[in-house]
Amino acid sequence: MAAPDSGNLSLFSPFAPETARIVELTRDIVCIVSFEGYFVTVNPAALSLGYSLAELKSRPFIDFVHPDDRERTVEAMGVLVRGGEVMDFENRYRCKNGRIVWLSWRSRPDMAKGVVYAIGRDVTGRKVEDQALADAERRYRTLFELSPDGVLLIDPRTAGFVEFNRAAHEQLGYTREAFARLTVADVDAVETPEITRGKIGMLVGEEGRRLDFETRHRTRQGEIRHVLVTVQSLRLGARLFLYTIFRDITNIRQAEEALVERERRLREIAATMGEGLFVTDRRRRISFVNKAAAELLGWSEAEFLGQDAHHMFHHHANGPELEACPVHRILHQSEGSIRGDEVFWRKDGSPLPVNLIASPIVRQSGIEGVVVAFHDITARVRAEEALHRTLDELRRSNDELDQFSFVASHDLKEPLRKIVTFGDLLREEFTAGLNQEGRFYLERMQRAAHRMQRLIDDLLVYSQLSTRGRPFRPVEPTALMKEAAAAWQDSLAAVGGGIRIAELPPLTGDPYQLLQLFRQLLDNAVKFHRPGVPLEIEVAGRVEGDRVVIEVADNGIGFGEKYQEKIFLPFQRLHGQDDYPGVGMGLTICQRIAQRHGGLLAARGEPGRGARLILTLPVVPLAVPFGAPAPALVQQSPPPTPAPQGDASK
Repeated sequence: MAAPDSGNLSLFSPFAPETARIVELTRDIVCIVSFEGYFVTVNPAALSLGYSLAELKSRPFIDFVHPDDRERTVEAMGVLVRGGEVMDFENRYRCKNGRIVWLSWRSRPDMAKGVVYAIGRDVTGRKVEDQALADAERRYRTLFELSPDGVLLIDPRTAGFVEFNRAAHEQLGYTREAFARLTVADVDAVETPEITRGKIGMLVGEEGRRLDFETRHRTRQGEIRHVLVTVQSLRLGARLFLYTIFRDITNIRQAEEALVERERRLREIAATMGEGLFVTDRRRRISFVNKAAAELLGWSEAEFLGQDAHHMFHHHANGPELEACPVHRILHQSEGSIRGDEVFWRKDGSPLPVNLIASPIVRQSGIEGVVVAFHDITARVRAEEALHRTLDELRRSNDELDQFSFVASHDLKEPLRKIVTFGDLLREEFTAGLNQEGRFYLERMQRAAHRMQRLIDDLLVYSQLSTRGRPFRPVEPTALMKEAAAAWQDSLAAVGGGIRIAELPPLTGDPYQLLQLFRQLLDNAVKFHRPGVPLEIEVAGRVEGDRVVIEVADNGIGFGEKYQEKIFLPFQRLHGQDDYPGVGMGLTICQRIAQRHGGLLAARGEPGRGARLILTLPVVPLAVPFGAPAPALVQQSPPPTPAPQGDASK
């Protein structure tokens, strides 16, 4: 690179040759600028901007300055033109290739010659480093201030806070100004000054040493907060400081304390439960067992802990296989909660029937264990066994009674048949030899025998209603009622009148017995009609909740209110045998059929105005063992009607 001409260099010094050599070799830019703002001359270092000497001298120097720095540069030039000096002035120049360089100038004017002598040093590297440092400082400051944890820089000599972030003073309820006047002792709620000094002494004894511990801080309002503290010694220049980070863990500690308290209460509840309770881990090992479980099975609580649940509860040879163990099924077959009856085995080998519920303990990682609650059902099992024995005995008794009834009725009918037979023979062959009184006695004897036969038949029917009943199935009562009514058409024609049957709701029951019941209800209405009055029978039905109500109303002779319960008792008659035939078992049989179906039969009547028989049956009868009577519905009085009707029992 060629040096500037000697004529220009002579401006630098009276010692032109020596000065020119120095100016040529220096790395700094050396130049002379006229007060008008043009380069008069420059050294070779100025050519590092990429411009030729002619290009530099042809334009005002301000054209080469970065646009953002031109205003400041013009102001500095004004100072020089007025005779002042400008030292360490920094601005940016644009190289010809577009690169930006920072130059630091030291300038002095020569007022007599109207020029400025200036030396510019390239400080681009330093400016880049300064900018990087400033950026790093800014990032650190941002992180420092935005950190949710409190961050402190503590002077170990005074224990005061040299620097701190926003979280540090806000978490403790102080303003920045108030917090700056505090020391460690002012916020620590646990440590004594001696303990604090001891920790500081440990840290300052070795640079870079770190200490982690938990303590409690006191806020400005006096509230105690749990904090986790990390302190590390840090050297800044010639001094050592304590860089401290503290995190508020009050909520965590409170949650832990609440969890401990909850567990304590649960253990107290479990310990006082009457039911047995135990908990296992994922390997079936028992981690908790309450007092009731230990007492029920004869082990101590300590003997249970850590043991295999299947081994402890199913250790007997008659116990289930492992695959049937509810704990194993939940852990290895991913079943949900399991409820049911089980047999556990006591320590002494005796069985303990229990009802249990086993539920998985589920965490994010999967099933962590099983909790099982159970209670002793020995009393229930014994009661069920006794009930089964009673039912078996009842079935045997019913079978024996059924057999006895059949045999008894057969044996009772045999002499009656002979009485009737010999009576018929007497009437056919010897009537002429009998006087009027003898014929009267014979007729009375035969009528009594026939009544006795009917009584035996009705008793046999009554005794077999439960033992020989048929299974329940859905039935259509309307069709059954019409079938029952068909048998009384001739009788109705004789007395005049008719039967009107409305549509009846469907129900479930023994169709044979229901047909028998309907026939008897209609027979009752036909038998007790009022002489000379056409008989009218109304059959209607309705649904009331889960019950079906069927009413059979007539306009017969009726009965008094005091007899509405009596007419359902066996052999109860309201009229003489000569007035209305029968043995007094008809409505008794009807009531028994209603009771077997879980229902009831009631009667309402008024003398001379008819009767109303009300049959109430469940839509779906209660499930009862075959051969045993179903419990009747709670008897409820039917609603009164303006003109109650009824009849007398057979």
